[in-house]
Amino acid sequence: MLVALTRPEEAEAALALGRPLARAWKIPAILLCALVVPPEEPLSGAATSAQATREGLERRVRDGPPDPDVRVVVRAGRDAWEEVQAAAAEFGAELLLVLRDGEEALGHPLDDVLRRAPCD
Repeated sequence: MLVALTRPEEAEAALALGRPLARAWKIPAILLCALVVPPEEPLSGAATSAQATREGLERRVRDGPPDPDVRVVVRAGRDAWEEVQAAAAEFGAELLLVLRDGEEALGHPLDDVLRRAPCD
């Protein structure tokens, strides 16, 4: 299962929903934070931020309930949804969990995300 977010501070809420689902489906959970890099900035410039985000998320996972089946992945790109789709394909995700912000998810209209989801 891929648990996707764009803001690291959403990790606790996402994992609170994702851990029980992963257990019920008997699959590991991948906590993916997709960092958005503005077009005027080079992607390589996000390396330090990505590393700090990964370390912070790994601490949150480690400090939370014991669960060895949660892996942390951080990706930086121009579009969070494209990063999520690529990660879902790369990891063979069977289930995708995204937190929405009103009528949007990952910077796109929620309906578009639901229609183009790479898995359940």
